[in-house]
Amino acid sequence: MSASDLLTEVLKLPRQQRQALAEQVWQSLDSDNDDLNEDSPAFVEELKRRVESVKSGNYESVSFQEAISYARTKLAEARQ
Repeated sequence: MSASDLLTEVLKLPRQQRQALAEQVWQSLDSDNDDLNEDSPAFVEELKRRVESVKSGNYESVSFQEAISYARTKLAEARQ
């Protein structure tokens, strides 16, 4: 079964079942990448680095619109 076929079948499910399935898929993605785990040493170190960067004024901020535009561009590139 292709991903497209699977999606077609999933979309036929009632909303509550789709939500439960989506949560399970999301959790499986989170567990695949320990670097995204808030308790992981890598995550904590990255957070500390970013906080220190903000405190020291050594960072470049972007507007919400710029961030969204960047994210959309990266998503579009990833889909190609």
